[in-house]
Order: sequence, then structure tokens, then C-alpha cells
Amino acid sequence: MKVCSVCNEIVAANQGCARSDCLNQSKAITDPAPKIDPGLTGKADRFVKAGLDGAGGVARETTKRIFFVLFLLSAVILVAYLLVTRHSDGTKVGSDWVLFGSGHGINFFIDRNSIEQIGSYKRAKLRMEMPNFHTSKKEEELVEFDCYSSRERVLQSTIFFRDGGTSTTSTPGDWRITETGAPGSEYFDYVCFGVPIPKVQEKTDQPTVN
Repeated sequence: MKVCSVCNEIVAANQGCARSDCLNQSKAITDPAPKIDPGLTGKADRFVKAGLDGAGGVARETTKRIFFVLFLLSAVILVAYLLVTRHSDGTKVGSDWVLFGSGHGINFFIDRNSIEQIGSYKRAKLRMEMPNFHTSKKEEELVEFDCYSSRERVLQSTIFFRDGGTSTTSTPGDWRITETGAPGSEYFDYVCFGVPIPKVQEKTDQPTVN
């Protein structure tokens, strides 16, 4: 007996070693390669891999959506903050009441951060505090200024009473001429032309309500 190197089979010692001498030569050539069943373990591996791939895709899409939503929220918060805290010229918004006059038991204030340009007019909030009055303690007005015609009018006013009540008028008043040098002209010149508010010598009470 010997091993035929051509087909790696055992043949008789006196037998030749050609492919035709191999007993299983035809079977080896004609039979297709056997299929290997991956079995339960192999199938499970494929299912697990497919599941992981699918889960990874969902996780990536979810992460992208979360970051997009967070970006939008951050942008909205930033815009809201800028609108609430800053004017278009960059100055910070907030009550900045400054005393510009006093007389007859009344202290006159202007909120410098309320000054704004609306079309051809300017607007500002004014406050009159009456620390010694019996019924009313304060009045706040939203005043509109026609700077180049030297006139002004009250758009809205609110009176604060000592008993906690208020009275608001939202009907715009009539225009009234503001003469240079007349009482109250200081805030007109300040709002319209930026003339510095003169220093008030008389001791006054500070605003009680912002």
C-alpha cells in the first residue's frame, strides 16, 4: 500500500499514481462543497450584530436630534437675553432712575435706560415722588417727545396711592409746548439732545418702587 500524492489517497503498491487511479476522484470533482450550517450560535451572532448595528444607528440619530434641540434652545435663550437686557445700541436695560429736579415737595426722576427712539419721536419714563403727600405717594408717566417741535405729551400715567391702590390712564394727552429754561425743561433737553442733567442741591428721598 502507498499514498498517492496526486489525490492523497491510499492505493495498492503495484498501482499507478495518476488521477484516474484515485477511487474517489470523480466524487471529489463532481460533488459540490458541503454547506456548513452555522448552527444556533452562528445565527444568534448574526442577529446580535444586526441588532447592535441597528441600535447604534438609532443612538446616533437620537444624539444628533438632542444636540440640535439643545442648540436651538441655547439660541432662543441667548436672543431672549439680549432683547431683555440690552438696547439696540448695546446699553444695558433696567431701571436707572436719576433725580433731575425737586420743588414744592415733589422729587422728579427720569429712567435713563427707558429712553428710546420711536420713529421721529423719543420716549422716556418719568417719575414724580411725593414723600409728604397724604393720599398719593408717586406718579409714573410714559412721555413722548417731539424734539424738533419742542413739544411733549403723556402717553400713559399711573398714580400710586398710599393705601396700595393705583389709577392708570392709557389715553395719550394733548401735546404741550416745552419752553427752554421753563420748569421741567431739563429732562426735555436731556432726552432730546443729551444735555447733562444739572446737579440738584436739595436733599430728596430716593425712589421707593422700581
